[in-house]
Amino acid sequence: MRKYNFKIITWNGEAGLAELVRDGCVERVTLPMSILRDATELTDSEIDSGISYGLPFADFLSPSVDNIPVFVQNLHRAGVWTIQDLKAKTQSVVEALQATYRLEAVQVIQAAELYLQQEHKQPPVAPKKNKKEKL
Repeated sequence: MRKYNFKIITWNGEAGLAELVRDGCVERVTLPMSILRDATELTDSEIDSGISYGLPFADFLSPSVDNIPVFVQNLHRAGVWTIQDLKAKTQSVVEALQATYRLEAVQVIQAAELYLQQEHKQPPVAPKKNKKEKL
């Protein structure tokens, strides 16, 4: 059974957002604080039982473009996970694009907005941290 170190990004009530590297890929997942609170590592089954965080970029970017997994990891390493991140961290998006392809950031934002319009009513968001709560 493989285990992965993680860090808690934020939490709200009994839900927490954890970030980890699994198989060389940066992932974020929302899990119950009952799992995260006293743990230092997560198993595959614990990670898989959570709710994946962020947009599934690989699902809506053109499959004709090479290196989508590399681009997605470049985005995640730059802290780009949501439509809000795409809009707020355009320089990071540009750098990820330039490191992987020759696309413009506006194309990725447009694809993300179209995906959200077609597939989701609400974009995935992280629980907000309540500063009064203790881990």
